[in-house]
Amino acid sequence: MKHAIRMCSLACALVIIAAPKAALAQSGTILAEVLEDWSDLKASILQLVNYMPPDKYSYKLPLPVQVIKGLPIGPAQEPFGKRVLDIALVNVRFLRTLDGKAQAPVIADTDAMTSKEASMKAVADSFDYGIALLKEQTDETMWQKVDASSLGPSSRVRVFRYLHSRAREIDGQLVIYLRLSGEVLPAVVG
Repeated sequence: MKHAIRMCSLACALVIIAAPKAALAQSGTILAEVLEDWSDLKASILQLVNYMPPDKYSYKLPLPVQVIKGLPIGPAQEPFGKRVLDIALVNVRFLRTLDGKAQAPVIADTDAMTSKEASMKAVADSFDYGIALLKEQTDETMWQKVDASSLGPSSRVRVFRYLHSRAREIDGQLVIYLRLSGEVLPAVVG
């Protein structure tokens, strides 16, 4: 009886240990998942920012600047186009740390780049740069550490995860810009 219990326990332990590997094999590679998420994020961001009419890319949120003891605290509200451009600038900044062969797009941080056409192109170019870098990788290299600027030593997976969460944070802000500017969004975006 003890032998049967031990064998059953051993079999259960082997199933538990093997289960995550089987689940990973069914879900594909980490590289494929990151590439799919990155591509979907590009489409979602571009769809969202396209809802803002070109003449409203200079729209700023109607929020007061905080003042403490007569001094303004924090920057003035940025225009919508600048928030969109910021996604591209940060993407390129961190993607350059991945030590890839793909050529980084040149994106200037100027007022001219905050128009609808220019900022959307910058965002698309930054995501395309990420896609080109991902196509140079393997599952193994995705886990290798790089010096990722202010993130410090980080795997390539972590860099993409950071950029994904940051872009999602900004897209939440952009929804607020859109709504407060009077734009009507479809029930489901992205």
